[in-house]
Amino acid sequence: MSGVFPIGNSCYTSQIEEPEYDADTDELTVRIGREHDGRDTCEDVFNTTSYRIVVEFEGSPPGTVVAIENGAYGREETRKEL
Repeated sequence: MSGVFPIGNSCYTSQIEEPEYDADTDELTVRIGREHDGRDTCEDVFNTTSYRIVVEFEGSPPGTVVAIENGAYGREETRKEL
């Protein structure tokens, strides 16, 4: 999976959590977020970052892949059935 993620001003960095697989629903979920670095003054520049996440499975791939982005514009969820 790949995408472009809006993280906000220069005080934020992207954060990708470990993917989670739910065998009961046959669903893989990946969460992409942002983290503030603690500085008080930040450059007033809007930053985006691109990401590419590769997950390998033994056997069949999951039936559904969900990407959840928590970024500068709020939460966005993309769901794709394979």
